[in-house]
Amino acid sequence: MVYCAVSLVPVLAIGLLVASIAGSQLRRQGLAEARSAGLLIDRTVFALIGPGQRVDLTPPQVTALTGELRQMTADRRLYGLGVWDGDNAAILDTGGPFEPVPLTGEALRSVRNGEVLTHALDVPHSSHHAVAVSELLLAGAPTEGYLTVYLPFNTMQSELTAELDRIDLGLVLGLALLYLVLFLINQSTTRGLRREADLSSRLARTDVLTGLPNRRALHEHIQSMLAAGPGSAMRFAVVVIDLDQFKHVNDNLGHQIGDQLLQEVGSRLSGYTRPEDFVARLGGDEFALILPGTSEPDRVGDLIETVRSGLRTDVEHEGIPLSVEASFGVALCPQDGAEAELLLQRADTAMYRAKATETSVRFYDGVVDVSKPEWLTLAGQLRRAAGAGELRLHYQPKISLDSRSLVGAEALLRWEHPERGLIGPDDFLGVAERTGTIRAITEWVLDEALAQMARWDRTIRVPHVAVNISTKSLRYEDGLPGTVSSLLRRHGIAAERLTLEVTETALVADDVAARDVVGSLSRMGVKISIDDFGKGYTGIGYLKDMPVNELKVDKAFVIGMLDDRADHAIVRSVVDLAHRLDLDCTAEGIESREIYEALRAVGCRRGQGFFISVPLGPDEFGFWVRSNLGGSGLSRRVDSEPPSGALLSR
Repeated sequence: MVYCAVSLVPVLAIGLLVASIAGSQLRRQGLAEARSAGLLIDRTVFALIGPGQRVDLTPPQVTALTGELRQMTADRRLYGLGVWDGDNAAILDTGGPFEPVPLTGEALRSVRNGEVLTHALDVPHSSHHAVAVSELLLAGAPTEGYLTVYLPFNTMQSELTAELDRIDLGLVLGLALLYLVLFLINQSTTRGLRREADLSSRLARTDVLTGLPNRRALHEHIQSMLAAGPGSAMRFAVVVIDLDQFKHVNDNLGHQIGDQLLQEVGSRLSGYTRPEDFVARLGGDEFALILPGTSEPDRVGDLIETVRSGLRTDVEHEGIPLSVEASFGVALCPQDGAEAELLLQRADTAMYRAKATETSVRFYDGVVDVSKPEWLTLAGQLRRAAGAGELRLHYQPKISLDSRSLVGAEALLRWEHPERGLIGPDDFLGVAERTGTIRAITEWVLDEALAQMARWDRTIRVPHVAVNISTKSLRYEDGLPGTVSSLLRRHGIAAERLTLEVTETALVADDVAARDVVGSLSRMGVKISIDDFGKGYTGIGYLKDMPVNELKVDKAFVIGMLDDRADHAIVRSVVDLAHRLDLDCTAEGIESREIYEALRAVGCRRGQGFFISVPLGPDEFGFWVRSNLGGSGLSRRVDSEPPSGALLSR
């Protein structure tokens, strides 16, 4: 409505402008008509005087003119007339309300030059108006006389007023119609924009695959329930559900069938819950429920059992029954917490304990998991590892297989545990993801890798560094791009020198938020690499729509390509696919000269592995570059076996 009110101002301004222009035009038209009437009277005078006569009227001529003009005055067709000779002396005055006034100055010169002067004036002692028309009596020498006729303007003014009224009425109606059209357009546009905004808002809170609310919507829903304050609204259960053995469905039947199964699970969860319950998909094969109105474990357990019974019914696929089993983790509000993130984390913890103990449903109880007591101990130690200086980064060189020049390095995380020694990432990253410390660890790895790049730039040139990013880290859509941008600026490293390696499964199976994060990073200039490509089931359609710069061939295929025709065919197909999509292709797991040469034979241009170098500490990496690379390539032949005691890469 504010827009409509504001839009009325220019409409009114247009109306006033048009009315003013029309009024001026009509006034000019009235004066033109008066001029025509005056000229008609002038012609009458010419006729009485006779063509070619000078202004030197005889008494009979004066009498004839006076009689004719007085009759016109009596009929109110004329207010008066005056005639002046070439010396500007009055020779005729018909009387009337006006006393003829001779022209002087510029006006007299204009009339003598043949112009016709017209101007409006008021009738003395009256509310009437008149028009004075002055013109030469005879064409010819500039000393000829002239006359001034005073005509009534009231009739013309009435006609002009009536015409102006008609114009004003038409203008008002036209402007009203214009405003109505603008109003309707505004209303239609506003409704359309509101619908678009509502749709965008829904899409931002909706899982594309299942149509269920996503993690963001779930978080907001919990916060709204907590904001309702003490009472029944504060008594609810948060349930995290993870499908059991879902990976086998994807691995054996493909992602298309896996997606169909996820859609069916989403539909069943909605069908077997109450209308007031909230169902969401967190990503991958994880779902969540909010069960309001109760925080009694027995009642919550009954509700979950109804859902479990609905899920256990087999899903038919081409005559093959697919069983659906799931693990449920439950956190109760307010017993287990009164913050959205805390409740979700504790429900997630309970779900993992359910998986570990194969009990299907577990309530969070805060008790150490007796089945894996070292798990929580390790989690506590991991939280302080970065601050205690126990985390390390080792770097494995990536080289051009043709020119043997350095093309980059992959940063590999290690934990120098004070009691257990060097621990590889496979032994602790799962703990970090389940306890929420993965975000802090990811930020530390990025910070340290970019800082090392800046240090290397003072002595050697490493074109780029690659850092592995977990699926959980991609879910922080409000944090990872900002963190990367800030760290790049802090260390003065160009965005294109940083490569983030994400797993194939993370991009395909995770929610839209992960892909949005990857898109934001790519727009910054950061390169995106799909790690372990070929291990999952990413299709060409996915690659076409993703901002990917590199495919990394999974090392399992690379290691087996000499002895297994299928592995060899997969490696060759991945390399060919990368070339056709104009992507870089890097092979992992080069452990012998034969594999090195076989990769070159199928067109692979980049690689890494123990045959080239084991992962090295920062100083060892610098020494290796200076010792083995002569500026543009290897100074020695790459034909020796890897050194003993090599550190296992991730």
